Amino acid sequence: MKAFALIIALFTLAFFVGVCNAKDGVITKIELEDGISLVFEEIPYDRDTDIPTDCGDGYICLVNNRPLWGADGKLPVTKLGKAIVKIDAAEIQLDTSGMYDPLISADRKSQYEVTHYYGEIWKVRASFSDGAGAYYAEWLVTRAGSIRILIGDSELLHDAFESIFGER
Repeated sequence: MKAFALIIALFTLAFFVGVCNAKDGVITKIELEDGISLVFEEIPYDRDTDIPTDCGDGYICLVNNRPLWGADGKLPVTKLGKAIVKIDAAEIQLDTSGMYDPLISADRKSQYEVTHYYGEIWKVRASFSDGAGAYYAEWLVTRAGSIRILIGDSELLHDAFESIFGER
């Protein structure tokens, strides 16, 4: 019984430390190859500035009247505050609008990829998930700026590819 109480106390402490850490935001740096890195800032969801819309039966489908990714119909816990790709000395901001509960982890490096595309253009690809609301994003990046060219969950992306490349 004492072992069980100790385990519960440790889980409670770990949860409390995690909540305190999330209150200030968490910055994760992911070192890739060839002098390229990604920096993500995951910050707490703020219901005062990010206003949810309930679309029925308690299902959250919009935040600030725009679609959201990662929350899987629930009220988000965190959001992606900043995402930066560093290529040599250049630091390029990535659009993070609508990106919630990303669960960034340097331990899962395979979820993040920066590849040279053409000339001075790179592609940044990332997979995000808190366990339920998985989604993917892709940006085209130059040293001067970036544009997000894709965001969606697997069902949405499957539907898009079927529509474009499926049988006619």
